[in-house]
Amino acid sequence: VQTCALPIYLLQSNGRPVLRVRSTEQLLNDSPSSASRWIKKPFASAGGRGIEIVLPSAVLPCNSDCFYQEFAEGTPISGVFVADGKKCICCGLSRQLIGEPSAGAPPFGYSGSIGPLDSTDLPATCFEQVAALGELIASAAQLRGLFGIDFIWDDERQIAWLIEINPRYTASVEVFELATGDTLLGRHCRAAGDSERTNERSEEHTSELQSHSFISYAVFCLK
Repeated sequence: VQTCALPIYLLQSNGRPVLRVRSTEQLLNDSPSSASRWIKKPFASAGGRGIEIVLPSAVLPCNSDCFYQEFAEGTPISGVFVADGKKCICCGLSRQLIGEPSAGAPPFGYSGSIGPLDSTDLPATCFEQVAALGELIASAAQLRGLFGIDFIWDDERQIAWLIEINPRYTASVEVFELATGDTLLGRHCRAAGDSERTNERSEEHTSELQSHSFISYAVFCLK
């Protein structure tokens, strides 16, 4: 869990591109270049709630309930993986809809996913980098079953900047189950050693997804 919560150390020790992270105290004592941009991320948050860009003139709070991550330009994407302790397979990538006004979302709020993405959407090097990230994370954190990563694809520099690791079932699992007919929860059960529930699907979540036309359209438009 610590590896997933603090992936910066894992990335650095393996020579991977990494976005800088600072505590409030570190940022106050830092002298970052004028080109540096930061976003504030509360520790107790989910779905992008409470995340905001830090302006140069901003007065930083004197508390430790948040941290700061270097801002990266690009396309927000999520990847879903399944690991069984021996190998890690990327189930697919989807573009994240972030801060969509039509969904009533806050600036960095998660609003849905569009996928599955393929070679017409992203270059081969993106898929290669993400697959390597998944294998590295699964091995280092000893993950089994479904997990996801969020990253920014920087098309100009051809880099997948890891934002965070979600060592759990993620919202975009439904995208791939609906679009491909695959039973990812079945894969999750097999990875956990439960051979009797290999046909499980996200029925409860899928029903909820189909009731939200905004997200449902995002899923079906690429089927």
